[in-house]
Amino acid sequence: MCSAITNCNLETCTSSSNQRCSRCEGVRDEKPGYRAYLISSDKKRCTKACSWRSDSTPCYPGSCADELVSNCICTSGFTGSKCDKITKKPSIKENILSLTAANTGGTTHAPGNTNAGPVQDTVWTNMVNPVNIHFRFTADYQPVVPSRQAYVKDFKVGIISASLRLERDVNNIISHRCGGTQSRSNPNRGVFTCEQTLTDLSQLSLPFNHKDVLSFSMSVANGGFVKIENKETNLVETAYLQGLTQTNTFSITFDSVDPYHCKPQSGCSLDMLSDVDLSKQRTKRFSWDGWVDADAGIKEYEYELFELHRVGNELGVKARKSDSRTTSKRVVVTFPDPAVYSIILSAYDKAGNYKKARRLVIFDDTSAVTTTSGSVLRVTTALSTTNYKWQTNLNSVTISWTNRYINTVHHNGRFLAAVKSEPGVESQYDDNYGSRTTQPISNVQGNRFNYGLKV
Repeated sequence: MCSAITNCNLETCTSSSNQRCSRCEGVRDEKPGYRAYLISSDKKRCTKACSWRSDSTPCYPGSCADELVSNCICTSGFTGSKCDKITKKPSIKENILSLTAANTGGTTHAPGNTNAGPVQDTVWTNMVNPVNIHFRFTADYQPVVPSRQAYVKDFKVGIISASLRLERDVNNIISHRCGGTQSRSNPNRGVFTCEQTLTDLSQLSLPFNHKDVLSFSMSVANGGFVKIENKETNLVETAYLQGLTQTNTFSITFDSVDPYHCKPQSGCSLDMLSDVDLSKQRTKRFSWDGWVDADAGIKEYEYELFELHRVGNELGVKARKSDSRTTSKRVVVTFPDPAVYSIILSAYDKAGNYKKARRLVIFDDTSAVTTTSGSVLRVTTALSTTNYKWQTNLNSVTISWTNRYINTVHHNGRFLAAVKSEPGVESQYDDNYGSRTTQPISNVQGNRFNYGLKV
């Protein structure tokens, strides 16, 4: 007696031990991709093939060695019995968010490395009331897939959605969905870009407060579809892939407090900027220490060299001679010409806040004290008949050198005059130390005098 061969449509049998299948069921054509079952080499079995049938698997993107379901291997980046689950997230190539200040037009960019993902340090800013927020991020998902089986009529995969989320706290959130035609039925298969300038920031309840944190997340989802043709009915069905979402989250922290030096704050002994007063050397080393920022931290220092000149009875800025930034705590300054100079040190924190200190220095490597024509040095209490060489009484001795000595460079340049205040430099951070302070130095024709008597 002959028994049926499972899933065989056309069977021949001469005895119970001689059964053969000539044609398995679900065969549209005897070539790969057109049959639901395969005849074994001995023609005694019909083995399930990768196909369009619901009880089988299309195994795409993937491949089936010898067409067999048991040999289905999904392409790298896909898994599941039907290879319809994506295992690799999309790649965010660039992510940048910028705050623009309302008054200066300055910007703060985050994250620090716009071509890298998290985790990155928070970006600090003092821009507590931005006029707009601009963002841009690019992403792609472009897997390499094998050639399609005959029953796979179409396959597309890529970016299907993207969004930005700004969060100050749970009550102050802005969510933005990126525009475009991308969807799971129309995935973006190239490089996807989401870019927008947000001007309505009311949901963030501006301004930000000191130490507020604005977190922002850029999210990109992948997905797509595979269209399978039923070779038995010629109907095409669409199956959607199960994708993943890549989210990059960064933060901006607000700091509206200036750095400070420990001497005015706590009376430390460290110099906010070394005090030179007078230099006969064209190059001079200056140093500083003790600058503090409790929140963002000190980022760098800027030092500026200004030449001063006579402005009325005071000294004011003539020209900036140099300007540079450094993370060091020392610098060598070169003085171009003999003059009075103002050195301004600005300590910047990572948010852009700063505090200034100023020191004054006289550079003079050429001038000398000379005498004026027609002037004399004489003992005015001595007898004129002795040409003021002899005094005949024991009273006090009076010596006069009126208009006798002059330092022409100092006198004409008012090197010892008072110095105008500097905008942005608080009095406790100004030059109140040493001999060349902001106050005038008593002098006659650019000179100060010391004298002594010898018998």
